[in-house]
Amino acid sequence: MLFPLGRLPDPDDVMPLEELAKAQDNGLLLVAVWEGAIAGFAALQVSGDRLHLAEMAVYPDYGRRGIDT
Repeated sequence: MLFPLGRLPDPDDVMPLEELAKAQDNGLLLVAVWEGAIAGFAALQVSGDRLHLAEMAVYPDYGRRGIDT
């Protein structure tokens, strides 16, 4: 789903850095890189025996390009 123009979430309103670091330490942070720049990330979370997408963010300039991790 794309956000309507002018209604993008506040860039500072993302997962706290401590949570991202924890996901990275546990191998649960996926980062998409395009031409040497970070295009976005997905932070995963384990709940019981299931894996959940906890947070995903993509810089708008890289959206809808099919970039993957």
